[in-house]
Amino acid sequence: MKQTSRTANERYKTKKVTDKRIILWALRKYGVELTGLDISERCALTYHQVMRRMSELENENKVKTTTKNVSQNRMMYKII
Repeated sequence: MKQTSRTANERYKTKKVTDKRIILWALRKYGVELTGLDISERCALTYHQVMRRMSELENENKVKTTTKNVSQNRMMYKII
């Protein structure tokens, strides 16, 4: 692997951790179940950035899917 690839990989890992922390902060701060769109509206991430990290956070047992918001057709998440 070239040095530029290693550098990019390290930056990506750092970005993932930062994104996860921002998502968890938003869930803690508001203390209610939120959709990915709700989370993105309350922090500095886009909807797509949030949703890329949600399955990772679920696999790490930091958040869980609770219900489906029928009116928006979106999953709701809460912090564990």
